[in-house]
Amino acid sequence: MAGTQKVGVIGDTIAELTNSISHLRRTNEYLKAHKEFKTDLELREAVEENEDLIQRRLEQIKDLKEKMNPHKRALPESRKVVDKRSKVGMHENQGKVGGDKKNMDSDGDEKNKQVKGGFML
Repeated sequence: MAGTQKVGVIGDTIAELTNSISHLRRTNEYLKAHKEFKTDLELREAVEENEDLIQRRLEQIKDLKEKMNPHKRALPESRKVVDKRSKVGMHENQGKVGGDKKNMDSDGDEKNKQVKGGFML
């Protein structure tokens, strides 16, 4: 099988697993909302089995993604690079529609700009 076809098959499998996970989660929500959930052992066991199955499917997805991108395997936590880009001049409302946007001008002074509809005024 050619590389592109293999990636397509893996992508389809990932989509199927993702769909299955969403169905399992929806089923669990339904079961947990059932009025007899707290007293019915079978309902609670079904939810536990679904949770186990969800975890196995998430692992399958992770493994398949690694097969698609063998050079992008997850680094151990100790080897991950931290993005240290400067946040100078950022404000908590920056970029929000109708919020103030604080920036620094070329002299390093703070200046306020009103943001409307995603555009700075």
